[in-house]
Amino acid sequence: LDDKMLYTSLEEVISVVSGKDRPLFVLLDELQDPHNVGAIIRSAVAFGADAILMPEHDQTQITGTVIKSSAGTSFAIPIVRIGNINTTLLKLKEKGYWAYALTGDGDTSLPSVTFDTPTIIVIGSEGSGIAKKTLEHCDFRLSIPIAPDCESLNASNAVAVTLYEWGKQQNIL
Repeated sequence: LDDKMLYTSLEEVISVVSGKDRPLFVLLDELQDPHNVGAIIRSAVAFGADAILMPEHDQTQITGTVIKSSAGTSFAIPIVRIGNINTTLLKLKEKGYWAYALTGDGDTSLPSVTFDTPTIIVIGSEGSGIAKKTLEHCDFRLSIPIAPDCESLNASNAVAVTLYEWGKQQNIL
């Protein structure tokens, strides 16, 4: 796969969304399962996200499995390879973005959130979640209310539920 065809620069994405009131980026924090990455990309396209941000290291990149899992939507949204996650978060926060970490033990319930600023949804790796330093840079730690019989949602399901809520609030669904 040709990297030039697959990836867009952060500067280019920021420029493209600069006229929007509430752009939305999904930041992947070292996800390893290509099926999760593909499913997240598909949900991001379905619910109106503007870009996927993924670190260059310790992260599943765009592969045939990711493209297949995304049902081809990998080509329908800008995918940005970033160096340091925390540096990228700080750069976006300086531009007015708010960062929302999806964590099972978050202190802010998704239904109580109003997405009214430029937004970054951060999802951590399947095993260890969001890195501690990255969590410190997030403005909110979101939890999704689920039935007590279920311990947690899969990473891609949690992103889909959150993106659905965001899209509903933006009146794009």
